[in-house]
Amino acid sequence: MMGYADPRGHIDFRQAIADMLNQERNMNITLDNLCISRGAKWPCILLHNVYWRRTTIFL
Repeated sequence: MMGYADPRGHIDFRQAIADMLNQERNMNITLDNLCISRGAKWPCILLHNVYWRRTTIFL
């Protein structure tokens, strides 16, 4: 039975991107903190919502 693919992206592709970022940009990226997206709009909205809710203090 077929299920849904990993919503973070294909594991081999994510590993290749993580390896490249670690080697070329001297970053410490793992598969646990890397998510591949089709475009920029949805991830920007998602990150904005997460950041906004954690850091906003209403007086």
